[in-house]
Amino acid sequence: MLCRSRDYVDWYTRWIGLLPIQSLHMTEGCQCKVRMEVLSICIAIVQATVIISVCYLYSVYRWLFWSVWIVWKRCSGLLKYFTSVTR
Repeated sequence: MLCRSRDYVDWYTRWIGLLPIQSLHMTEGCQCKVRMEVLSICIAIVQATVIISVCYLYSVYRWLFWSVWIVWKRCSGLLKYFTSVTR
């Protein structure tokens, strides 16, 4: 079974959503399938790690997130007020 470079690029762009990396060298047969499977497992691990890290940081620093959000909203409201007054 052949695993052409074009097939890999299509798979890569569809699942990762990025432009294909031209430096990846594709071979024929089982090696390419194994590389694709290993790559998909690595991507899944990275995605899970990022999601867990973001959820953990949000749960720990929720008060900081909401404090920054409130300050941002108030400052942007004041900025809109002052820019409308000076016109």
